Amino acid sequence: MSTVFPDINLSNTQKLDYSKLNILNNKMFVKRDDLIHPIISGNKWRKLKFNVEYCKQYGYSGIVTFGGAFSNHLIATAEACRVFGLNSIGYVRGEELNPFSNKILTECHHRGMELIFINRNKYKEIKRKLGNEIDNKKFYTIPEGGAGYLGIKGCMEILLETDNDFDWVVIAQGTTTTSLGVLLSLPSKSKLLVVPALKGFDAVSEMKEQLKLSNYSTKFIESKMSQLRVADTYHFGGFSKTTPILLDFIKDFSNKNNLRIDSTYNGKALYALEDIAISEKWSNQKILYIHTGGYE
Repeated sequence: MSTVFPDINLSNTQKLDYSKLNILNNKMFVKRDDLIHPIISGNKWRKLKFNVEYCKQYGYSGIVTFGGAFSNHLIATAEACRVFGLNSIGYVRGEELNPFSNKILTECHHRGMELIFINRNKYKEIKRKLGNEIDNKKFYTIPEGGAGYLGIKGCMEILLETDNDFDWVVIAQGTTTTSLGVLLSLPSKSKLLVVPALKGFDAVSEMKEQLKLSNYSTKFIESKMSQLRVADTYHFGGFSKTTPILLDFIKDFSNKNNLRIDSTYNGKALYALEDIAISEKWSNQKILYIHTGGYE
């Protein structure tokens, strides 16, 4: 599956010349997973890769998954299914919506995804029910956001495509799937800084729970969690919310580094990195930011 985009260099890592972060002899790099594909970009492809392979290997006719009205995972799944000749169904949270409520839902519709709009309570019920019946379905179920073991497995490849010798690796966080994959492939000398996009999200508890479900030992989990730092105060009011300060930062950072960054995930994580590195006077640190892509 990795050869589906043969013109893309999955190992694309660039040095950033950004004076605010390069002070005190810091060196910052960015892993350009946003360049993997214009729609199935960044961690969206990483989380789908082995799920799609599984579907093709075991003869599933399509994928069913879940998301909100602005879910990058939904549109990535719709496009991946179109590319690989699979059908797709997306359960969308919000019975008041329709395929033309916003750009993302419209693009999902145009890529052949059957969109089913349901109220929030029924959405939770169907997620549980379908998730327990995937072996009896012609459609393979992928949890919301691409979460799960196969998603984590795909995200473990990100750091393995780099020198993997950084003092800090920094990443935006949604379902914890990507950050878990990165954490599991992180060498012992490195630290992982995650920036949750959700307000009030208990990242540590969620990550521990997912590692337990993957049958890792308590000792191993505690060892890996000692490499983790969660910056959970940079959500700017909540998921998909912004402020003038954040938007000004994104404009400045994008212009100076020739990077396109979204305001839901990457903009907030980069703001957090800059704020923490400057306020704590980081020095002589080799820093990798993983650009997880996004569709706005």
